[in-house]
Amino acid sequence: MVITEKFVYIHKPKTGGTFVTDALLKLYDGTWNLLVHLKLATLKVVHYENELGKLSLTANKHGGCSDIPRGHQQKIIVSTIRNPFDYYVSQYEFGWWKRKEWVKYYKGFAGFSEKFPSFPDITFRQFMELIHLVFNPPGYTDFDNAETPGRNTIEFIDMYFKSPSVIYDKISVAYAQSDLMRDDMHQVHFIFTHKLNQQLHEFLIEMHYPPDKISFILKKEKMLPQGKGRTEKQPWQNYYTDDLIDLVRKKDAFLFSLFPEFCM
Repeated sequence: MVITEKFVYIHKPKTGGTFVTDALLKLYDGTWNLLVHLKLATLKVVHYENELGKLSLTANKHGGCSDIPRGHQQKIIVSTIRNPFDYYVSQYEFGWWKRKEWVKYYKGFAGFSEKFPSFPDITFRQFMELIHLVFNPPGYTDFDNAETPGRNTIEFIDMYFKSPSVIYDKISVAYAQSDLMRDDMHQVHFIFTHKLNQQLHEFLIEMHYPPDKISFILKKEKMLPQGKGRTEKQPWQNYYTDDLIDLVRKKDAFLFSLFPEFCM
């Protein structure tokens, strides 16, 4: 996460967080490089300071709202959110789930080799089933059950709610529109990934950053972590069948209710 004197940025993976982090570092005369990565590994936090104030880049890159250090919990929280359909495809193509460190989790499931005999060469639908089976909490691992929350919804709860484990069973469209949900969730200002330049700029204007210091954000190019990204010939729609779209729409109905712009 990134902590400034005015706000805390929570970096949900695959939502444009590298772009946001890089932009904020530039505002405070910093830059993301290997040296910073090595410093974070040992120091756990790297500080930057200039006439705009102080920025702290922490090693807890994808920490949730409940991980915000005590002295900063009163600050405004901002985060980025992506269309669930596009989010799943981005995860699939990025391929983090193929890394060796995750193999121990896969081996913990009886029948994994029989169910995914060609792993890591699996289809997009198989990937969707895999992340539900391995990473969702017990009782929420059946991908084909449209009545249980999708992996993206579970991640959302884990990152932005005060007591995630007691929220899973509450999830519904009605709950998403209730005062109870607003009490259960940290107050977060969300920026859409597909409007990243414009909405990040608007947020920083609201935070009273000098317009001349942040104007570069409007023309800042998209960033691809590790150089991995999809081409224009790989829109998310190409990865889904009609049945799979319908299933994801039902399993992540909570998110679509919170963010109607993502509905289709």
